[in-house]
Amino acid sequence: LVGGGDDGLTYDATFNWPYGVCVDPSGITSVVEHGNDNVRAITVGGTVSTIGGDGTEGFLERPTAGSPASQFYNPGKVVNQGTTALFVAERARVRRLNVADKVTSTVAGRSDGVSGFIDGQNAVLAATLGGIAIDAAGDLYVGENTDGFSIRKITMGPPTVTTTIAGTGASGNTNADDVLSQFSSPRGIMLDGAGYLLIADEGNGAIRMISPEGFITTEQSGIIGPFDIATTAAWSHAYVPTTASCVKFSGMTAAPTDAPSDAP
Repeated sequence: LVGGGDDGLTYDATFNWPYGVCVDPSGITSVVEHGNDNVRAITVGGTVSTIGGDGTEGFLERPTAGSPASQFYNPGKVVNQGTTALFVAERARVRRLNVADKVTSTVAGRSDGVSGFIDGQNAVLAATLGGIAIDAAGDLYVGENTDGFSIRKITMGPPTVTTTIAGTGASGNTNADDVLSQFSSPRGIMLDGAGYLLIADEGNGAIRMISPEGFITTEQSGIIGPFDIATTAAWSHAYVPTTASCVKFSGMTAAPTDAPSDAP
């Protein structure tokens, strides 16, 4: 297979390292193209178009519909907000991309891609972001993959505020309350309707769960290279792509199985 960046009908279009994928309620598939630093859309009818990025690695925003095309820097995972907007995790920041007019804005992280570990309204994020999820209120959850080792929540404003909800900032494998816990390369992240987060913790070869109360548990372990996760609606099964295969797990729980002894 030869990578490329051509738009058109699906059988003519080419991609270069497609990485993150999401599907909106209308059936449009959005693909983050890591190799070309673009965001592409695939319609139900089979037409591929570029909706974000100009194929150049960079940090340029598209503030208005009449502005030049935006630029992305190593975009990874993507999540949709209905049919109107996408949120893209890239180097050290999360961007909003309006589907209709292709306008972009930075919702968390520095606009120049400088990385760090600072919460608040002027948050600084890790250089390599993993999965991204969105809740019913429109708030975002991001896994920090290689240098933050934490799960951050972006509460959309104004003002927009970033907080660390799990992880100490150091790599490890500790189940504990919220910021006393440790992760090692949390790559995939998903959220259910009750507020439970499932994390594909690649470095620890495990699927970890964060309850709405902030209790972290290990749901499955001994997995080689889990880098994403999806589940059935009832959480009865989980599907985890790994470096060698896609693994299906049965008997997933919808509540913590080993909450700390001081849990209410």
